[in-house]
Amino acid sequence: MKCPECGFEQKPREVCSVCGLVLSDYLAKKAMQRDRPEPTAEQIKRGQMVSIRRGHKIIRNVNTRDLPEKIKRGEVYSSDEISSDEQKWVLAGKHPQLKTLFQKSEEPVESSPPENKKQKEPQIEVRDPQKKAKLKRLTKRHESGKMSDEDYTKERNKILKKAMDEQREQATGQATRATLVGGLGVLMLSIGIYLPIYSVRLVPDTTLYDKSIIQLAIMVSLVILTMLDMARNDFRWARATGVVIAGTLFTIFYMQNQEIAEVLSGKQEAIVGGLFDGFDKVGVEKIKPAWGWIVLSLGALMVHLSGWLRSK
Repeated sequence: MKCPECGFEQKPREVCSVCGLVLSDYLAKKAMQRDRPEPTAEQIKRGQMVSIRRGHKIIRNVNTRDLPEKIKRGEVYSSDEISSDEQKWVLAGKHPQLKTLFQKSEEPVESSPPENKKQKEPQIEVRDPQKKAKLKRLTKRHESGKMSDEDYTKERNKILKKAMDEQREQATGQATRATLVGGLGVLMLSIGIYLPIYSVRLVPDTTLYDKSIIQLAIMVSLVILTMLDMARNDFRWARATGVVIAGTLFTIFYMQNQEIAEVLSGKQEAIVGGLFDGFDKVGVEKIKPAWGWIVLSLGALMVHLSGWLRSK
């Protein structure tokens, strides 16, 4: 046998004893070169010709000038291999002149919303650790060129769809809880207006309804504002309204106790104005806060809590 590489005469064998040529590899290479059609004169005139390998399939005589359009149409994947001599292959997604084209072709899929979609799509956050890890593995495989754009987009959309469904279910549950808590808070505030906030021996209990018209008007206005905010399923101002209601209740309680403290300390002889007008030290000692304050405070807390639940 004569070695086709170095010409050394030897007995028939698989590997040349002089140059180390593997006969089977040499014959396979020659067969591939014979099967490879030569480009036409028109093709050569238009530009350089390359071969594209996808798995075991090889597409030959692809003009380099046609590659940008093929990438844009999705006919060439970043996981495809490109070669000019079918000896050295380079991933299309890692090719210095082509990788920017793949990045541009992915932009409309990632960032551009459909033309007929006027509302902005909600941000999808994958919270499940298993789904998050799977999405990270898919991204690494796609960036390394081991997964095609089509397969990556398909698998990624499956994960994002499940995450979106979970977010919708969670948002619906939060909205329901916020509505129940906020409705209960408004109900407690409405009832608390007519509940006793001060009790005096031998005197009817004092309620916020008959305490002061100004204080009552402020509380009613805040409760109505809260109801309107919840009726729109917005809850935007519920947290702030709950704090304002609590602050108003504290102000009313503080001002009344200050009047009582002034009389008890002897700085003034009796209370001037209000329902306890004329109460001296003996009468003031009989004034005690009633349980209505607890109902009003819990109502303000629940209104604030409803806004927190809705925005969570």
